[in-house]
Amino acid sequence: MTLIGMDPEQVRELAGALNRSSGALREIRQQVGGELASAGWDGVDAAQFREQWTRCSADLMAAADGLDAAQKVLLKQADEQVQASEVGGGAMGAGGFVTMTSAKPEPNPTPLPPPTPPGEDAKGDRRDPDRRDGRRVRNDNWRDRADPRDSTTDYGHLSNDWAGRAILERYLAGEDDWVIDNDPTWTQYMQSNPSLTQEMEEYNNNQATTAVQQYLQSGQRDGTFATQTSVEMENGEGIVGYQYLHGTNSTVGGFQHNGTTSVKPLPDGTYEVTVNSNYQWNDVIDPNDQYSTDRRKSQFAEFITLGQADPYNIHIGWRGSSTVIVDAQGNVVSGSGKGWPY
Repeated sequence: MTLIGMDPEQVRELAGALNRSSGALREIRQQVGGELASAGWDGVDAAQFREQWTRCSADLMAAADGLDAAQKVLLKQADEQVQASEVGGGAMGAGGFVTMTSAKPEPNPTPLPPPTPPGEDAKGDRRDPDRRDGRRVRNDNWRDRADPRDSTTDYGHLSNDWAGRAILERYLAGEDDWVIDNDPTWTQYMQSNPSLTQEMEEYNNNQATTAVQQYLQSGQRDGTFATQTSVEMENGEGIVGYQYLHGTNSTVGGFQHNGTTSVKPLPDGTYEVTVNSNYQWNDVIDPNDQYSTDRRKSQFAEFITLGQADPYNIHIGWRGSSTVIVDAQGNVVSGSGKGWPY
């Protein structure tokens, strides 16, 4: 996607301006943070200011990351324009500003790509959970950033975490679908969400009770299961992974839960059920017109990326094994579960 008649040099100048702005934001963040750390300022006012600065510092980093992503897109656009001109004898590529729209429903669910080998991404490259070689994750941990899942904290539309910034960058760059398969960092991230954990506990309990019922009826200890449904997490306007994902999309696979069960009778008359699960969250990353800030962000994204920003499908898969105790009446024994999601 390129602009008719665009001047590559002007685009590169704009990219340079974005780079300088990003550097300025990072310099301000570093300078204020350093002075605050060395200042001999204590008391209630100091504590309140430091708390406010922690949030402001995170917003500055998110803004700088966004400018960096936009700069990369602009440089790519300029290079592609030069290449197109050289190949076509100076003819400019077709295109223009692309109007942002939500992904259109597909008539049938999109087939999921095959599992990615451990340690690699979908293209066979080494694993990179946050599109920054893990730096985003390390930065969040180093800053001890307030947890976006903490309901006691008031998070605005610029609150962010490493997953949200990575999801946003891919959107701004207009890149292809993202397949994340059994990545340890993403697995921990998804399993850390309270609402998802609670819902998956119910899913696993259902599979465990069904497995015991099958065993009592047929004597068969081992079984399989496969379900596809819709699952939701928190909603919001921040640059937060959970809030971008929010709800699965049935047109690209919804939420898939499949695996095996194994029943082991215990001496006290109960049954230990091992549930080996594959989980897959399938969604479309696109603007939510429900939010005015989403509309403004989309318009801004379209402008600074020359129409490159584009929705994409994301597939996040992880695996886990858990055990749960079921009594002879088919009820899960309270507090007996082990492993995620218990």
